[in-house]
Amino acid sequence: MYTLEDLDNSLREAYYLTERYRKAIIDLTNLLNIEQNNKFALRYQEEAYYITVRELTFIT
Repeated sequence: MYTLEDLDNSLREAYYLTERYRKAIIDLTNLLNIEQNNKFALRYQEEAYYITVRELTFIT
């Protein structure tokens, strides 16, 4: 059984991770502005978008 404290901790962690992924998306977008075909940036930007949307869907 989960407590309100458990829920609060889970939400805090989800928001923290989502914010980190948002910052990564910004950095990867900046890299893609310099190198449009950078495979690393393209792959991880897509992954970061996916995870961010998944986390936000979980939260709401």
